[in-house]
Amino acid sequence: PRRAMADAAVGSVPAAGKDPREVLKQLQLEDGSFDVDLLHLEPGEDYGYASDDGADEEEDIEEEQGLDSVICVDNVPAIPETKYDKLCNVLRKIFSQVGTIRDLVMPKDSETGSTKGYCFIEF
Repeated sequence: PRRAMADAAVGSVPAAGKDPREVLKQLQLEDGSFDVDLLHLEPGEDYGYASDDGADEEEDIEEEQGLDSVICVDNVPAIPETKYDKLCNVLRKIFSQVGTIRDLVMPKDSETGSTKGYCFIEF
């Protein structure tokens, strides 16, 4: 098996508080490759890098301020409340070709419950 040039006897190379270049030198094998299995990281320490082990599955989405990512669509059919979901699905299908839809709002008339003939789509 390949052995690291330094710290091979110890079996691990602690990284906490060390210069990254020094740690790389200790991880380098005789053939010039690196054995990252020898690297010892303290539990819970990310060393300034995002984890790729699946622990951080949810991505933080930056909230955008303003209306730069919102469009207003006019001449949408004014429909009764019973057909609202179907029209939303049709609009999502059409406009999802432009980008990922974050929100779709179709204002309704407060008295009749039917749509007002326009909508707002946020990408």
